[in-house]
Parts: sequence; structure tokens; C-alpha cells
Amino acid sequence: MTPELFLKTIERADKYRITDIDTIERIALLHLSQGMDLLPWAEVDGVIPPAAPPIKTGALTEAPDLSVYQEEDEDPEDPDQQNPSCPQDHE
Repeated sequence: MTPELFLKTIERADKYRITDIDTIERIALLHLSQGMDLLPWAEVDGVIPPAAPPIKTGALTEAPDLSVYQEEDEDPEDPDQQNPSCPQDHE
């Protein structure tokens, strides 16, 4: 919120003796909705900062070690191995 918007909002709240924070927030939104240009323009220099290497490659973290969830007799290299504790639909 800009200082100008803050002052206009507080002045209006004081004029009507409003102390409820929700009502004061609505007064600020009212000022904005009435087209008052009280928000500052963003300063844009046109330079886009370079992305970090993990973002460029698409990897944010290393692959997790899920071996703790495998049963001892389960082959970690066999993705088609069925888990006997999970019932499968057979046609």
C-alpha cells in the first residue's frame, strides 16, 4: 500500500470513526476500485536474471532413495513384479 493510499484510507476511516480493520481494508479497496491511481508503477529495467542451473535442467532436487520401502525379497530392477499385498484385477 502506498503512503498516499494509506493516508486517504485512514482519513476516511477517521471521518466516519471507523476502527474495525476489515472495514478499513474495504475502504482501501474502495479507493482502488474508484480508479484512484495510488499504486506505484513497477520499475522494470528489461533485464531478465539468469536462471539457476537446476532450473534450466528441470531438476530441482536429487532423486530420492526409495529402497527403504522395498520388501527384502523384492527385486528393485523388476518394475513388473507384483506386490502380493496389493490385490490386482485379473481378467
